Amino acid sequence: MARTAKMQVQKSDVGFDLTTSVPFNVNAKEFSALHNGIIDRIKDLTGCPCMSGLVRVVLEGDFGGVVDVNLETGKPVIGQ
Repeated sequence: MARTAKMQVQKSDVGFDLTTSVPFNVNAKEFSALHNGIIDRIKDLTGCPCMSGLVRVVLEGDFGGVVDVNLETGKPVIGQ
């Protein structure tokens, strides 16, 4: 299964918050790919690759071994 990061966009007082959650031990190649994804998302939100005070980017680190839990059943989500 490929390693993934999660991006979430929310409206904020400045425009948008783009919160990106990254897996444990991100390497340079993965971070470069993530950077490109962040820039693409900023372009989607603002029409240009600059943040221009409208997008606040937050990077969070995921803990190794964290399990997603289905909030309806309370059971672990396997193989996403």
